[in-house]
Amino acid sequence: MSTLARQYILGLREAVKGAGAKTEDSPIRAHTASDTSLVSIQPGAERVVPEAAFNRVTRQREIQVMVHTSGRDHLEACEYLFELIHPVIMGYTEDSIIQVDELRTVEPKYADGDLTRQVVAKIYLITYQTEDDSLSH
Repeated sequence: MSTLARQYILGLREAVKGAGAKTEDSPIRAHTASDTSLVSIQPGAERVVPEAAFNRVTRQREIQVMVHTSGRDHLEACEYLFELIHPVIMGYTEDSIIQVDELRTVEPKYADGDLTRQVVAKIYLITYQTEDDSLSH
């Protein structure tokens, strides 16, 4: 059994693959890979969970979608990938999901001294419900 947040991450990875993007589960492997464009999706912070009503609680979990690009056209590759996967993420549905929101985009981080490898993260927020005493139901 895994938490709903974990199931959503796995589902988002598959949905992004289905849209035509290459994915890597580990941001470290994505950062060092020879591929010029990869997407890594990781869990982020969980927001404050309000008191439960009727044994259900509404949870909010940040999801970090990182686009790793390299080469001479890394900026264009990054924009292309976000344009490809953003509608997939915003339209993602699963049991218990109430809503998906885009929160912000983090400024690019560069790895190579010549600025040819970068990572850009968009932060999304998934709002969903569980039983008050469970992370998986």
